[in-house]
Formats: sequence, structure tokens, C-alpha cells
Amino acid sequence: EFGHLPVGINLLTTGDFDYCVLNPPLMNALSALPVVALQSPPTDPAWSLGTDRKYEFWDNGYVFMVRRAADYQKLFVASRCVTVLIGVLLGVLLFFWARLFEVRRPALAGLLAAGMTWFSPNILAHARLVTTDVGAAFFIALSLFCFHLFLNRSNTRRMLLAGVTLGLAQLVKCTALFLYPVLIVL
Repeated sequence: EFGHLPVGINLLTTGDFDYCVLNPPLMNALSALPVVALQSPPTDPAWSLGTDRKYEFWDNGYVFMVRRAADYQKLFVASRCVTVLIGVLLGVLLFFWARLFEVRRPALAGLLAAGMTWFSPNILAHARLVTTDVGAAFFIALSLFCFHLFLNRSNTRRMLLAGVTLGLAQLVKCTALFLYPVLIVL
């Protein structure tokens, strides 16, 4: 967890994508938004590990932890709120999606889908961490939902929405590459 936040902060304050070596940058940047809003951008270089280890993910996490020891917990609590919000949005998305499949009791289907999502042990464990897992679940589900809408009633607007959400999923986690064969089969 502690390596993702410094990557997002560095990306938002310097625009340097070189620190995004393990994961695509979107979720790290979203998680860093409240931290950047709470503090002014640093005037000194973000990291000083030497040229051969400058972009090391875990090393930068340790450097960030040491440099921000005074407000480390406050920064992570603010950042974790983004992941919690995305976990809530995942349940809301699945609530509306499940309603489309049940004609007799759509509200019950939606509540079951949202409840199973929100109380899933995996979501409960990962929604409180500054990582890409819950973001990947949300953006992949959003991409599949928008593609489902496009398949049900094809038009240019829905096609663009499906394409944009597919791109957003790609910007969160490399696992979203599996969407391409899934969407081809669908």
C-alpha cells in the first residue's frame, strides 16, 4: 500500500510517469488527489535514491514514509477515502446492473448485488487500502456494464462510452487487458 501513494503524488505534482513501473497510473493519481489538495506540492525533488534506483516502487515508499513521518497517517487516511468511495460506487454500479436482469423484483436483485459486493471479504479487505485492486474491480465492471448497454442498443454515444470506460480500465491495472478477449467473445 505504501508504495502507491508516493507514485500518485509524484505523478500529480511533477507529471513524471516514470514512477508508474508496476501499475498504470489512474488509480494512484486518484488516490493522491486528496493528499495533493491538503498540502502544497513539495519544492524539493520527490526522491533522492541515486540514479540507479530512482524509480524503485518500494524504495520510494520507504523514502516517503521517512520524509512524511509527522503526517504520514493523516495523508494515508485521506487517500484511503478515495478507495472506499470507489468501493461504494462499485456496489452502486452492480445495484443498477442487476436491476436490468430481473423484471419481477428488480430492487431486490439490485440490493442483493450491492450487498454481496459491499460485504464481500475481498472488498472489505481491499477497499480500505491505497492499492489498485478495488479500482480495477470498479473500472472493469464499469467497462463491462457500458459494453452491455452498447450491445443492447447500439449507437454512437454508447459506443464512445464503452470505449472510454475500456480505456479507463486499462489505466487502472494491467489485468484489464483480459477485457479484450472477453469483449470480443461477447
